[in-house]
Amino acid sequence: MPLFRITLFLFLIFLILILPVQSYSKTRGQKEYGDTLIIGNFVKPSLINPILTRSTISAMLKDLIFDGLIKVDEKLQVGPNLALSWDHSRDGLYWRFYLRKNIRFHDGVELTAKDVKFTLDSILDQKNHSPYLNLLDGIRRVDVKEKNQVEIELKYPMASLIFYLDVGILPKHLFAGKDIANNEYNYHPVGSGPFKFSTRSEKEIVLKRNEHHFLGKPYLEGIVVKTFGNQSIVWAQLMKKNLDLVFLGSPRGYGIIERIPDYRVHSPLSLYSYILAFNNGENHLEMRKVRQALNYAVNKEKILEKVLLERGLISSGTICPLSWAHNPNVKPYPYDPKKALELFTSAGWMDSDGNHILDRNGVEFEFTISIVKGDNVSWKTALHVQQQLLDIGIMAKVKPLSFHTFEKSLLTGRFDAALLSIISDDPDKNYAWWHSSQINGGFNVFSYKNKKVDELLDRGRVTLDVEKRKKIYHQFQREIHEDPPGIFLFWRDYLIGMHKRFRGVKVSPAGIFSNVNEWYVPREEQKYR
Repeated sequence: MPLFRITLFLFLIFLILILPVQSYSKTRGQKEYGDTLIIGNFVKPSLINPILTRSTISAMLKDLIFDGLIKVDEKLQVGPNLALSWDHSRDGLYWRFYLRKNIRFHDGVELTAKDVKFTLDSILDQKNHSPYLNLLDGIRRVDVKEKNQVEIELKYPMASLIFYLDVGILPKHLFAGKDIANNEYNYHPVGSGPFKFSTRSEKEIVLKRNEHHFLGKPYLEGIVVKTFGNQSIVWAQLMKKNLDLVFLGSPRGYGIIERIPDYRVHSPLSLYSYILAFNNGENHLEMRKVRQALNYAVNKEKILEKVLLERGLISSGTICPLSWAHNPNVKPYPYDPKKALELFTSAGWMDSDGNHILDRNGVEFEFTISIVKGDNVSWKTALHVQQQLLDIGIMAKVKPLSFHTFEKSLLTGRFDAALLSIISDDPDKNYAWWHSSQINGGFNVFSYKNKKVDELLDRGRVTLDVEKRKKIYHQFQREIHEDPPGIFLFWRDYLIGMHKRFRGVKVSPAGIFSNVNEWYVPREEQKYR
């Protein structure tokens, strides 16, 4: 064979062998459809209804199955979802929402303004006991203007309205005229979200992707939630690599995940502020100087290190550091026991009998910290606070209570101080907790009164201009920092362990699955086909 033919032959063989390899290498890691996410959980899911669901795992499922009018992003900013756009009257009393066209529920029925009206009316109906009622009770009326247009009339201007409209929309044709709380579709729900309900048993719930979702069909084929008897079994299944995602209830779980190959931890800051809130009607705690002193007396850095293993941020108030409304110039109280003792002394508290406990007029400074039994983070935090306060002469007893008893003690005012976490996704949530009008019948069970705080919270909820609203909440943070309703502690990270094969994941405080449509697994790494 002539030399040039041999050379040509060898060159062709080279092309045949190398081109498929090159082609394959170019596709490695690219977005592909397929694979299933397996979630491990030890809390049995309850009903899955966007206007009723309270439990964590069911709330997660409803966010996959249902869509709201708007969507909150990782910066806690509002963007379009079912509603492409909206506007409001100059006085802020009328809001109109323009829905996307041709949106369909999972059963094929079109979603229209009638479904939006039905959902909001159902929330406002007190017999349904919706947790959204207190957030949306400023709504006077909801009207259908056109097939894809709905108008909301308010009793008063309500700047936070738009934020609360992330609630999932119910299909009117499946719930109208029926008992919403006891409807069969609470257990095999029908929504319009990126994933649709498939099957349910005692041990698992299976979701399949919505091929026709308006944001595009998800890359993942499905999501399965498996329920086990306790957290130990969940960990055992994770070690066997039978699970793809688990929720780490304790920061200790972070170390466990780090030791498992092919897994990583996502740790967005949660929207819950931990605070040791005082009963401000108690004689010991009603003075501003005393409450300031207690903030100086607690070493939050040590608590963050020992309890949360540095998985969080020290708190300076009750507006999330990630929020557009957060004031970065308001800093956390530093640990300064000397300053604390100076304030206690100026308030009349000193160790007059040499027993190392502060007293005033013959009464020793002591109080009880109520916590929810079984909450390991709260228990460890309370013990650190107890020891640190004892170091400067204050007796604090720690009292674990069942959730029911804890809640009852708050509602009846039978407590000295309570360690709890307060959500702050929108700054207007502070109205419910700290406005004096909410002391009787509202969430301000702490009897906190501050006229300046009241005025700022009143202005913040009716001011529609975002920049003006931001300035108001900046002032609110300065004022409540100077007159603290309790000891500001920390914001903890929300820890999630997930298999590394899942790409495009953006876990944010706004929701675990805020961009689940974009999650994917490269074909060469897919486990379930």
